[in-house]
Formats: sequence, structure tokens, C-alpha cells
Amino acid sequence: MKLRYFVYALVLTFNLQAKAGDDLCGNLNNAIGYTSVIAGGENNQTSDDWATIGGGEFNVVSDGWGFVGGGRHNRVDQRYSVITGGRENWVRFNAWASTIDGGQENEISGDYASIGGGRDNTADQGSFGSAISGGFENTVLGNYTTIGGGCLNTAGDIGAFATTGGGRRNTAPVRPQPLLAVRII
Repeated sequence: MKLRYFVYALVLTFNLQAKAGDDLCGNLNNAIGYTSVIAGGENNQTSDDWATIGGGEFNVVSDGWGFVGGGRHNRVDQRYSVITGGRENWVRFNAWASTIDGGQENEISGDYASIGGGRDNTADQGSFGSAISGGFENTVLGNYTTIGGGCLNTAGDIGAFATTGGGRRNTAPVRPQPLLAVRII
């Protein structure tokens, strides 16, 4: 039981002692903001309070409470958003509390959206609460839409709550066809 309290106190003490400009290990890192921390790597930058970069190179966290775990050329521009790793991933300034777990060239513009990995996947600005598990060049456009994987899939092009399980070049929902009304006399 005492060990548990000791570890907690050690972590808490570390966070309280961090200050603007801390560079624990690395080269040409720039931590700006109250308690912002860059643990290692090269050419990383935080520019707001409570921002964290674990390592890697050329990563940027420009808003408070943002986090980049590592990788290369990743950028978090919105509060409470996370990029775990990968390369050239971007959580845009209007993507509140969103997550990219890895991959390459993935981009989120919608609040509470998530991309698990893959490459060139996009959660558009209207994709509140949407998710792409992975794949290649998939796009979610509507609120609460989901793509399981595959490539070149689109979900939510005309509304919310659409799902594409995977495959190639699928669109959900399919645009509705007009109903033919017949009046029987």
C-alpha cells in the first residue's frame, strides 16, 4: 500500500515541478506554457498550458491539454485531443477531444471523432462522434457515422448514423429513392 502512494506522489511531484521551457531529454525541443512537457525527441513544440509530447520529432501541440505520444510531424491543435503516434497526422483546431491512434496522414476536423490508424483517412468537420477504425482514404462526413476499414469508403454523405463495415468504394447511407405513391379508387 505504501508503494502505491509513493508512485502517485512521484508522478504528481513531477507534474508540479514542470515549468515552461522544460526539456527533460532531447534536442531543440520547445515547451511553452504552464506545466507543458516534452519528454524527448527532437524539434518538438508545445505552445499552451498542460500540453505534452512524449518524443519523436517535429511534433506540435498548440492547445492546452493536448498530447502527442511520438512519431513524426504530428500536430494537435485542439484541447483534450490526442495523437498516439504515426506520421503526419493532424487533429485540427475545431476537433474537440478527438483521437488518432496512429497511421499516416490521417486528419480529424470533427469533435469527439476517432481514427484508429491506416492512411489518408478523414473525419470531416460535420463528423461529431464518428469513427474510422483504419484502412485507406476513408471519409466520415455525418454525425455518429462509422467506417470499419477498407478503402475509399464514405459514411454519412447525407446524414447521421451511417455505417460502412469495410470493403471498397462503399457509401452509406445510399441516397434514398423517392417513393412512388399510388392511389387506388
